[in-house]
Amino acid sequence: MDWLAAQITGEPTNLPFTLRIHDLGDFHSVSYARAWLLAARERPKCSLWFYTRSFLEAGLLEALSELASLPNCQGFLSIDNDNFERGLHAFAAYPGIWKLALLQQAEDELSDELLPAIQEQVQPGQIISFPYHRGGHHVAPIKADPLTLCPQITTSAFPLQSSRSLPKPCQSCSLCLPG
Repeated sequence: MDWLAAQITGEPTNLPFTLRIHDLGDFHSVSYARAWLLAARERPKCSLWFYTRSFLEAGLLEALSELASLPNCQGFLSIDNDNFERGLHAFAAYPGIWKLALLQQAEDELSDELLPAIQEQVQPGQIISFPYHRGGHHVAPIKADPLTLCPQITTSAFPLQSSRSLPKPCQSCSLCLPG
């Protein structure tokens, strides 16, 4: 039984009411971010999460920070070799609002400054590492504080289910969900 049917009938459900904002693409304007803010406010029982690289424009970062600050929403600033300094600056500008998502390349391809900068500014629980993966292959995950490895990518603990009635890996893991 899905979440909406469970709300109507009062029956329990195995599927939490969750929504990842974007699987591909990003926030392209302040008005678009504000539309998501309205949608999230109107659905307080829905847990939303998103990853973004849209933190360079001050107005857009401000609107996204408002969205990420909602109790039912968690925002992640996606950082990598190319943008980690700007991402860490945005992270520091809104303390307690954002978490970080490291799109981790192979260790020998990482900037020498990336991990020390993260370790200087980020506490455990504030950053999830997603080792680069494609076609079932991923680079060796870096195991260092304060990084938390995405268990769906690095283990078989949360396998992808094809049934609509079973939770998806992120719903089962809930590491990226608000709360």
